[in-house]
Amino acid sequence: QFQARACYAGAFAALCNNLKCDSSPTFGATMAEDKRVDPATGDTVTFKELSAAYAKKYKNNEIKDYWEDECKPPVRERKPRVKRAAKEDDAKPEPKAKAKAKAKAEPKAKAKAKAEPNAKAKAAAKSVERDPDEGLAPVKGFPSGKDAGAGALAKLKTFTKCVLAEYVWLDAKQVPRSKTMTMTSRPSKVSDLRVWNYDGSSTEQADGHNSEVLLKPRAIFNDPFRGPPHVLVMADCWNAWDDKPAIGNTRAECAANMTKYKQLDPWFGIEQEYTLMVPGKVGEKATVLLGFNKDGSAPAPQGPYYTSAGFGVAIGRPIADEHYTMCMEAGVKISGINAEVMPGQWEYQIGPCRGVEIGDHMTMARYIMLRVTEKHGVVCSIDPKPAEGDWNGAGCHTNFSTTAMRAKGGYEVIIKVCEAFGKVVKQHIQDYGEDNDKRLTGKHETCDINTFKYGVANRAASIRIPRDAEKDGRGYMEDRRPGANCDPYRVCNRIIITTGECMDQDIVTGGGAKHAAFVFIKPHAVYDKVKDLVKEKLAEHGITIKSEGQIKAETIDKKKLIDVHYGAIAAKAVSMKPSELTVQDKAQKEFETQFGVAWSKVMEEGLVYNAMDAAKKLGITGDELGEKYDKLKKGETIIKFGGGFYCGKVDDIYVINGFYMSMRGKFTAKGTSIYYYEVEWPADKLAWSDFRGKVLGGTDPATAPGSSLRNIVYSKWEELGLQAQPDTGDNGVHASASPFEALAERCNWLRASIGRDFFGQALLASDIPIKTIRDWSQDPSVEFEGGKKSLFDLLEDLDGTEVLKKAAPATMFTSKYIDNQLQNDNPKSVYFQRACSTIFNGSVRGAKATLAAGHSGEAKAQQQMGRAHLKVCTLLGPVRVVATLLGVGASEELPASVVYADPVHDFAILRVAVAHLRRHGELCATELPLRVDGCHVGQEIQVLCSGLGNVQILSGNIACVDQNPPEFDGDNCDENTFYGRLALRPESRALESSGAPVLDSEGFAVGLLTAPGGLFLPLDRVAYVLECLRQQECVPRGTLCTAFASTPFAQCVRLGVAVCSSASAPCALLRVLRCLPGSAASTRLQPGDVLMELEGSPCTDFAQLEATLDCVAARSDAGASTPAGGVQMMVCRGGKRVEVELEVLDLLSLHPSAFMELGLGIFHEVSYQTAQKYNVPMQGVYAAQPGLVFGAALRSGAVVLAVNGVACPDLPHFEEALCRVPDGQRFSVTW
Repeated sequence: QFQARACYAGAFAALCNNLKCDSSPTFGATMAEDKRVDPATGDTVTFKELSAAYAKKYKNNEIKDYWEDECKPPVRERKPRVKRAAKEDDAKPEPKAKAKAKAKAEPKAKAKAKAEPNAKAKAAAKSVERDPDEGLAPVKGFPSGKDAGAGALAKLKTFTKCVLAEYVWLDAKQVPRSKTMTMTSRPSKVSDLRVWNYDGSSTEQADGHNSEVLLKPRAIFNDPFRGPPHVLVMADCWNAWDDKPAIGNTRAECAANMTKYKQLDPWFGIEQEYTLMVPGKVGEKATVLLGFNKDGSAPAPQGPYYTSAGFGVAIGRPIADEHYTMCMEAGVKISGINAEVMPGQWEYQIGPCRGVEIGDHMTMARYIMLRVTEKHGVVCSIDPKPAEGDWNGAGCHTNFSTTAMRAKGGYEVIIKVCEAFGKVVKQHIQDYGEDNDKRLTGKHETCDINTFKYGVANRAASIRIPRDAEKDGRGYMEDRRPGANCDPYRVCNRIIITTGECMDQDIVTGGGAKHAAFVFIKPHAVYDKVKDLVKEKLAEHGITIKSEGQIKAETIDKKKLIDVHYGAIAAKAVSMKPSELTVQDKAQKEFETQFGVAWSKVMEEGLVYNAMDAAKKLGITGDELGEKYDKLKKGETIIKFGGGFYCGKVDDIYVINGFYMSMRGKFTAKGTSIYYYEVEWPADKLAWSDFRGKVLGGTDPATAPGSSLRNIVYSKWEELGLQAQPDTGDNGVHASASPFEALAERCNWLRASIGRDFFGQALLASDIPIKTIRDWSQDPSVEFEGGKKSLFDLLEDLDGTEVLKKAAPATMFTSKYIDNQLQNDNPKSVYFQRACSTIFNGSVRGAKATLAAGHSGEAKAQQQMGRAHLKVCTLLGPVRVVATLLGVGASEELPASVVYADPVHDFAILRVAVAHLRRHGELCATELPLRVDGCHVGQEIQVLCSGLGNVQILSGNIACVDQNPPEFDGDNCDENTFYGRLALRPESRALESSGAPVLDSEGFAVGLLTAPGGLFLPLDRVAYVLECLRQQECVPRGTLCTAFASTPFAQCVRLGVAVCSSASAPCALLRVLRCLPGSAASTRLQPGDVLMELEGSPCTDFAQLEATLDCVAARSDAGASTPAGGVQMMVCRGGKRVEVELEVLDLLSLHPSAFMELGLGIFHEVSYQTAQKYNVPMQGVYAAQPGLVFGAALRSGAVVLAVNGVACPDLPHFEEALCRVPDGQRFSVTW
């Protein structure tokens, strides 16, 4: 009891301190008369009465300490009594021990007293500067941190240490609402608060049958009404059924746009005008102003009321002052108040605030005002025209600035933004509040609503620019149009959109108006005379050097700067095979002209090699190959296919980029370095093509213009101090080939930031995601205007403006990039609709599916075969998915598209067009949050099934989580993953439906029902795919073409695995089940091999296996014929450990990418799943549906091997064989 009283006393002490009461009166002769409040009972007692009450429970010294430390005087100002100082003659000598203690205590007390003002000042400063996102300070005597929830509350005997949190939000009409929650502790930051909910049907934000709306905390304030430790919580509203912003939640869009334009650092300050009114009938709008006469008649005309003082003119000051104080105590950023032009009308100013914070503080200030006027029995009106006649309206003037406006020269930016506002007047007025036309009439310091104008110190303008902004050349602007009833989130959102688009246009224009390149002297030419020559030549053409410096070889090697710099060249020389390279038709013709042989012929004869393979073929080193390559002559023995793409004839073979092996060594040789220059110049003074062609010179310095840098270095190499005459490789100086390549080089060599680089900002302002810019910096091959080309080649020698125009369209995205819209989807949730991954082997399982040949182009070669029409399609598959939403007595079909279909595991990601839903009142599409690691044996679950045409909820438990994949019907085959099994109630088994989500007790999805019998697929791979899509990345899927099975350790021992101690023995190991015939694994692995190690680490589960293979696959864009990389494996075979190296293939590339429609039949190449299912090689053509032509001879699922004796290993051969059959004739099929 005593401890509880002491804790409660801490809070009471804080309250007394807040009210500036003296809580430390001295013990003295009048102690018996001194009265204090006992915090345990709340009674005012003397020390004598307190001692009598607790004499039997506590010792006298404990009671005395309790009196001094915890009992406080009543809440009233009183001065401490001072004892009369004793005369010097009456003083008695102190005992030695007491004197010693006093001597130690006095200095400490003085030091503490001296430090206390500083500490208080620091604390005060901290409270003023506190960012709401940083949280609130703790309160003595109360726990702080994350709320433990209702479960923790249930265990408490008393709620005396609990904290009250008042959640505040805006309803559908932007009116503040609130409700109170009891919390176990005082939150120190927003993340400590719980997501709550309320009945949205009562606030016009949801229907009655589906009314739950979520409250997500966004900002936290002190509660000035209840006092510490209680809090006010600013929350916004989200639909519980789809986690989308609820009706009236304008904060979500505002926050998104503030984030988008975060680099502008927008500051806002809002002047909220309001009018105090006399209450009318309950539930009806107040009509009589507090400042008007009691009979409702108007007082003296406006004039004496503005910023007034005194009775009869400053009407409502107690309310305005109390609101001001309450906002300060809450932590609202309120910066001032004043009486306005109309009697009973006041204004308070909120800000400056950054970004969306302005709406949070403005809304909380409005809520506090409602609570204050509630107490005083008056009504606060924010009607833009509260009184008819010759009276001012009420506005919400919004002050705004960005970093550019506040910087030197910012006045010009303010004018630009004002001009931009004038172009979108209608959009702004729509977001500035209702009934604003009654206020914006051109009278009473307003501009007419249909007119837009801005001016300096002009209060009759739409936008007022302060006089100081004009004088100082920088500052802010005031938009005077928003009405008092405006939604601050909508207002600030509209302002930042218009400003952001205006600034984006300037950024894009600026990105094209200036050119900036990265220039460096190559290691062989780093001499002082060459440096002087470069500076002189750059200055001659009006090129400014921003920075310069040396980068040593050790740094280049350690940070792999040259490998990144020559990424595409290095890839063509080392990792890419000739068959993977794209050689344009024009380049192929030039090759044939120069070498006298067709490019296709040398490819067929296997005479083309990359640099690494060429060195092996010729039996020489990379440096020796480089020496041979350097001797080749342009136009005779070497040809340029594109930027960084060369083909030279060395001996009897053709070598791609044979110079690279020796070239890297020149940059990383000990004692060498490069010397760089970061340069820029006006784009209208020098085109990029001229900079490269005339200033720098061509790749071959001998043929470069005589005045160019490269030719001068070539001609005067001895005079400049070089050791040898330059050539095409060592050509003296490098410079960026385009503005985009310059950006990539600045980011690589100088570690520049895309977001801070002027050209990077221009790309971002053109709505190109930063991840795309990073991907483009690796020079990918892109589809553009019907062809495939290197991105760097596509942009080479273009000016900045042309680069930005060419980069802006989405046509530059390659197939590996996912639709931009996916980045806005929730990566932690997915609409549950099971689909068979092998969409080529039949219809989509678990969903309504029809075969469709749409969205495809006809093949060049077509033949009329009876009534059958031959068409080759090149889309993901002949599947159209329709999602059916089921409700109580209602259903509706919605179109859906396959975003991703896994080639092995039994799931697909669909995009469902929920926006097309017509019956919102009866149906809702619910997103379920995923819990990847939420499965354990014995766990209670529920399954949502729709097997009988209506939603059924099944219940049961998880019985198993490590079962090997089941054998599905048909050609479906899963591998290398664990499945779980459910123990469902007997009466539930008949209701199972494939594709149903398995939910835990908290409503999280933990699995996906796959087949009758309670089998379900865990969601780890689903979550992995969703995250890849969210990051706009391709989904890397590696495979060894091998199916493993999880095998109990005891069984593995019988297969020869050595017995280990029980402490370290795994429960199970992975055993080779089968290898795809014809694959590399089929020659190196055997069924029964037990996997012991993968890449040097023990590997005992499927998750580790697939993660490793996917990681290897992610390193390359390899196709089916080219491995993505290799992995080292250790297997146990017959009791012996065997090391195996296997190639990792891209699983997605093994999946069919085209199909053929023939006489209502569907044919495609054999899929990986089918080949594994029937243990056959991936050769032949699969008959998904035989159709009219083949229906009499083939069954669905047959594999066609030959037509009329002509082998058909793939779809093109099958098409060719069919095209050779004369119209109307019979033909034979081998299958």
